[in-house]
Amino acid sequence: MSTSTDATHANLEEALSEGISESTYRRRWAILATLCLGLMTAMIANMSLNLALPELAVEFSMTQAPGSPGWWRPSPWSSRRCCSSPPPLPTATDASAS
Repeated sequence: MSTSTDATHANLEEALSEGISESTYRRRWAILATLCLGLMTAMIANMSLNLALPELAVEFSMTQAPGSPGWWRPSPWSSRRCCSSPPPLPTATDASAS
């Protein structure tokens, strides 16, 4: 039993020599658990958004036809890319010219 106590004491000595405070060293597992919980929360939020995207596209009448008012397409940089305005409608002068 003294060997594990000696190993723990040696690790604490190493942490102190590297500039890590004793209170931080003693709370290292709680710190790791907090970071893992935050990462897991972000992953779950991202997963729920990905699951909701198809329903959101239907709700907001978004299509994948380029140039349509609700055009969107998946992109590696963002979850969707929207056009700000629909393409211009042909005018009477355009119809008579052809």
